Amino acid sequence: MAASGTRWTVVRPPVLQDKPHTGTYRRAFGANVRGGRVIPRADVADASWPS
Repeated sequence: MAASGTRWTVVRPPVLQDKPHTGTYRRAFGANVRGGRVIPRADVADASWPS
């Protein structure tokens, strides 16, 4: 497979809930988010991640 130069971000949300969008996000790199056990599906769908 040839290298594409694409930078990848892997997002691993915790348990997804069917709750309303909150607009509140926390993130950690190379670690778990403290207290981050659940997140509304709408927040995961709306999240944008810096490159």
